[in-house]
Parts: sequence; C-alpha cells; structure tokens
Amino acid sequence: MSLQEELGFRVVGTRERIGRHHGVWRDVMLIERRSAVTGA
Repeated sequence: MSLQEELGFRVVGTRERIGRHHGVWRDVMLIERRSAVTGA
C-alpha cells in the first residue's frame, strides 16, 4: 500500500471476505484520493 500512500491515496474502508480467488477468501480495501481542483 505504500505506493498508493505516496501518491496521496488513503484507506476509506475494508470489505472483508468479499471474493474468492483460487479458493481463498480475499479482503478488498477501498481507497480514495481527493482532488485539490473541483469543477474542472
């Protein structure tokens, strides 16, 4: 997650056990980056 944090993203939430991949349940992290420019 360090690359995303360096680019200004932050963790908004985590969805636990939302999907299976190769038989393993995976969590999904929701991230966002707010823009300093609005309406453009």
